[in-house]
Amino acid sequence: MASRPTSKQNGEGAYLTKEVLNRAVRKGVKEAANTAMKTAGSVVSTEGQWVVRNHQDGHVEKLRKLDRTSTRDIERKLNKLVDK
Repeated sequence: MASRPTSKQNGEGAYLTKEVLNRAVRKGVKEAANTAMKTAGSVVSTEGQWVVRNHQDGHVEKLRKLDRTSTRDIERKLNKLVDK
């Protein structure tokens, strides 16, 4: 199976593919999380259906179970948890 041509191969100039963009985002998020961990000592993220706080010592604190049926006000709820 032939691979898709890259921007260098097809000569159309630079463009972002979904894969390239996803790689860049993952790298940026990982770097930001590492910096936040060093600065604040913990990082709030999601694991499965839970909002969790990961601590430097490896301890994972479950903060709240996510509601699968409603995503309304999720930003407000996460900000409220982070401010605790």
